[in-house]
Amino acid sequence: MNRSIILAGTILFVCVASFAARPLGADDYATLEKGKSGFELGFDNNQNLAFSVKHAPLKDVELSAEYAIPNGTSFAFDQVVINAKVTLAEKSLAGLDYGLKVKYGNATKTIGLTGIATLQNKSFNVHGNVSCLPNVPLTFLVAGELETLEPIEPVGELSVAGADINGLVGLRYELSEGNTFDAAAIFPVAGAGISSQFIGFTSEF
Repeated sequence: MNRSIILAGTILFVCVASFAARPLGADDYATLEKGKSGFELGFDNNQNLAFSVKHAPLKDVELSAEYAIPNGTSFAFDQVVINAKVTLAEKSLAGLDYGLKVKYGNATKTIGLTGIATLQNKSFNVHGNVSCLPNVPLTFLVAGELETLEPIEPVGELSVAGADINGLVGLRYELSEGNTFDAAAIFPVAGAGISSQFIGFTSEF
């Protein structure tokens, strides 16, 4: 697998994040409401496609499956990534909300962990993630959402993985209740950064 396909897969999996966080790579601590399901779709400027399906069988528990299809490749079931996310505490230590996400890579048979902390305010949210994945440097993500311009919601993010630092700027637009369009651009800040532009759609039902 060459570097371009690896980078495309990285971008797509970053962009298919938690239901509430798209187009951010940083996860939100919250899960879907019990019994609810969700669907996400992303498409980037290199014609790579990614999608995710989610369901909350229990309160504060969300299960999901995500898949990225780099341009020119075919679907391979063993590339599906399975996730389980739980809300651990709300308004707990330092007034933050906390969650934990477990990621299972079917192809590599490996497990990754992401710790999540969120600061919620009436006008903005800030999300912090620490992700530990096999054969990948410890990754830190900090993201912000501005909630004063409804139905438009500007978002931004900074991700750090070893010496590689990437930024993201974008927005969400609420088409109707439970249905959101998003657009964003990723750009390198330092190291071997990546650059991509993408659009996406999120639906909750």
